[in-house]
Amino acid sequence: MNILSEISAIGSIGFEELNKIIIGSSAGVSNYEAKQKRRELYALGHLKIDYKKRKVNVLRPSFFPLPKTKDNDKYRVVLGGFRNEQFLSKLRKDAAKRQIEIQQDNNQEYPPRILLSGEHNEIQRLAHDLKDYYVHSFTDPSSPIAWLLLHELESVRNKIEQHIRIRQPVCVNEGMKNFMVYSPEKNGYFLWAAIMDSYKWNLVLIRLTIYKHWLAKRRSDGSWDVWQNDYQGDLSYVKWAIIQSLNNSRVETLCCPDTQRFSVPIEYPLPQDYHRAACLCSGLTPYAMNSSLLYHEVPEVIQLELLNKLQYSQ
Repeated sequence: MNILSEISAIGSIGFEELNKIIIGSSAGVSNYEAKQKRRELYALGHLKIDYKKRKVNVLRPSFFPLPKTKDNDKYRVVLGGFRNEQFLSKLRKDAAKRQIEIQQDNNQEYPPRILLSGEHNEIQRLAHDLKDYYVHSFTDPSSPIAWLLLHELESVRNKIEQHIRIRQPVCVNEGMKNFMVYSPEKNGYFLWAAIMDSYKWNLVLIRLTIYKHWLAKRRSDGSWDVWQNDYQGDLSYVKWAIIQSLNNSRVETLCCPDTQRFSVPIEYPLPQDYHRAACLCSGLTPYAMNSSLLYHEVPEVIQLELLNKLQYSQ
């Protein structure tokens, strides 16, 4: 039984219990790696994550429409959410009746990608055939799920601006010396006193505890405005803002319209919801190559939208 099948039988499970299942299924997996795998299950449309309750819920079976590729004009959907052998057996049997091709890719650690290709109406009818499993199917083949998700997401700029509007900052200078701050060069947290002379970016992420972070912004006189309200949300948004805060610089990204590949530096992964949108262009997680994470089958229009969302300038 694979991980998704096992937790599908449970339905709702706490973070710690899920980590134990993931670690138990793969020898030598650390808690950090288990967390990353939970992130991938979310990105592929299998889980809903409730951070307040520290629980995950397996989503109902869903057909997520993918962008069309240059080599295939058929309507394509990837299966997300609940699955067990009984459901998969009926899916294969009913799909065959409707001349829907099913491709199962086992090149991911888990779960296998299940890709369905066929006529739009037949896939909709297949979802109806599986009504006892409450299969959800998106009705508009011209709107891939990745595109819909991206349009609902806030940009990096908006995330930062929303945070700093909540409270007036406090101007500090010497008082920052004992803070632990994020270093883009070393991709970790260090004492401000140790790196302040070499720090060149105009934003700072301050870590007070593992769950409590503040933001600071450099003033023209070299002092810092510190917002003493906790940053709520994915810290990847802040890290992307920091590394672009120096002279309106931008992180090197790789757009490959001809091959439909999109990449980001390994040390700066996409914010989780952007990551999900990129993964649901293909139903596959990215792969590492030459210090980059490369996403599969990302159309040029979605690549450009991702770049727009990631931009931050002061």
